[in-house]
Amino acid sequence: MFKIDNLFCDDKKLPQVLHAISGLVLEGFSVVPVINVEKKKGKAVALTNGTTVEMFRDYLHKRKITEVNSTIGREFCVSIGKDASTYGGLFVRAKAEGLLRKAGKGTSSKWRVMK
Repeated sequence: MFKIDNLFCDDKKLPQVLHAISGLVLEGFSVVPVINVEKKKGKAVALTNGTTVEMFRDYLHKRKITEVNSTIGREFCVSIGKDASTYGGLFVRAKAEGLLRKAGKGTSSKWRVMK
């Protein structure tokens, strides 16, 4: 009996893989999307060191975002598989690392992205 760990597959080929193994496995299996990874030379390679703040930095840079509000924070958290309500903690950690600086007060406050 064997167990296959760390089996990575492109999203375009996932249906073929699931169809191929569907009648061969003993127990149910789960398919989990992988974040922070890209395919290079046939291998799965991490894009950043894996911290949420580093992934957030890349997210902001790729989209050329200069100001962040709660909506963007919620969207990012959901995109990496976290609960949308965790954006506040993300902003606090990003501020501590020098990525964000708060601008404004109250419900109209925003966060400026620092270079």
